[in-house]
Amino acid sequence: MVQTSRELVGFSPTVLGVESTWAGDGFTAVTVAGGYVDDLTETYDDLHVTSSRVLDNGAEAEILQGQLLDEPVLVVVWRDPGVDVPCDVHALVVTGADAALEEELLRGLQAGP
Repeated sequence: MVQTSRELVGFSPTVLGVESTWAGDGFTAVTVAGGYVDDLTETYDDLHVTSSRVLDNGAEAEILQGQLLDEPVLVVVWRDPGVDVPCDVHALVVTGADAALEEELLRGLQAGP
């Protein structure tokens, strides 16, 4: 994966989030720190919760799957309980990955840095 963009996103005059885009072999991933869950998921009409996982930091990540323009979409959302809203939301949004790659990305996310 190669990072293709990184931008600060304003939630208020004093609160910023970060959104980064990554390109891989046939898929795109977006990592988000800060924001609102509805803003992250409203683009995808058919997202549905498929499972959840506890990450190494103890946060529970909700895993959603769906499609956008005939491409698979994987959304993983979790909250950092030690941070105030809207900076508590973290997400990984992957489009165009097959099931095996999605599972590999989930394992990497669970393992942490």
